[in-house]
Amino acid sequence: FFFLFLLQLHTKHKTSHNTPPFFNTKDRRIIFAHTKMRVSILALFCSLLVASSLAASSTEIEALNDFYQNTNGPNWLYNKNWGVGDPCSNRWFGIDCDTNNNVASINLNYNHVRGTIPPSFGNLTNLNQLALNGNTIYGDFPESVTSLTKLVRLDLSHNSISGTIPSSVSNLASLTSFVLTDNRLTGTISPSFSN
Repeated sequence: FFFLFLLQLHTKHKTSHNTPPFFNTKDRRIIFAHTKMRVSILALFCSLLVASSLAASSTEIEALNDFYQNTNGPNWLYNKNWGVGDPCSNRWFGIDCDTNNNVASINLNYNHVRGTIPPSFGNLTNLNQLALNGNTIYGDFPESVTSLTKLVRLDLSHNSISGTIPSSVSNLASLTSFVLTDNRLTGTISPSFSN
């Protein structure tokens, strides 16, 4: 609208050869250049704002990268986009994020995941689903998983997890599905788990 207004003023004032134009060509170029620069800056700001709104936290990204390194990520069956930018905006394979761009679900079942779950995994505090069944997760039951108090579904079946189930599993009060079949677990389940 501003440009149309200037153009109309310019046309009205250019009534004869003796009347100097309201804006000469140089003036119009300067105005256009300034406006173009402002639009570019605004577009850059908006793109940065959108990019930041699609990003998981640095803590979550670090936890996922630790998990990838600990479980031989380069040799997974599928690992598309892992380690590239942000897991939410770049759609890392097996990762789903909630509307606030928190990592909410990890589904890597039967994906040649081999290794141990690192302590930093406990920083994925908004995780509500974890499915790692049908892999080769080994070592003791991962204590870091017991920090994920929003978990609703946990499936670590068909792995090589050994030792006992820690009493801290009772922290997972939101669980509705908990599957550990076909592992190397021993001992009894703590009575506190029934709470």
